[in-house]
Amino acid sequence: MQSWGQFGQAFTDPRNLVVGPLVFAGGNVTTPAATVQAHGGSKYPVLVKLGHAVTVQIPEEVRRTAGLVYGPGRIAHTITFVACPRGEKKSNTSSAGGPVTFWSGFVMTRSPGCIPLDVYVDDESSPRHAAVTVGPGPCENADS
Repeated sequence: MQSWGQFGQAFTDPRNLVVGPLVFAGGNVTTPAATVQAHGGSKYPVLVKLGHAVTVQIPEEVRRTAGLVYGPGRIAHTITFVACPRGEKKSNTSSAGGPVTFWSGFVMTRSPGCIPLDVYVDDESSPRHAAVTVGPGPCENADS
């Protein structure tokens, strides 16, 4: 099965968390604390530019209170998103940054706040640090 979508200006939209070829759509949008508490987190589509693999990891210090749910419904602390190869004919999903592969999913948390992420792009040995906004107040993302 396959899904398609149009994500507009995904890589330049200030409402999104962008880390290299990765986008957490809506990752910079604040959400009322009551909504986050009622649902245990918030939903964020993830986009990755074709030809890239990106590993997203919840740092050790927040694993007791946060997790990622993308795929078969189990909570994970590390997920690797492997986009379709460049030139893939099946990819009909796009953004202004070009064709992307996307995943629907959820960032779980016990309490609203900035959830830190370690993001490894392709073969990088050191992570890029970012934070997804899950609740009120935007997160600071200096090196994404």
